[in-house]
Amino acid sequence: MDQFLDSRDLRESIIDAAFDVESAIGKLSGAAMGDDARAERLIRIIGEFMWETRREQNA
Repeated sequence: MDQFLDSRDLRESIIDAAFDVESAIGKLSGAAMGDDARAERLIRIIGEFMWETRREQNA
């Protein structure tokens, strides 16, 4: 683990991953905030996923 944590590439990899996530969240937020059919479909897909996940956790 020490060798991994001391890797020169670790910090850069984590920062790159954080920027990728931030970019993806920005795109998702923008798509969900729209007033079009695409936004409604996205909200429905996410809602269905959340509902199914909750249902499985409570089973």
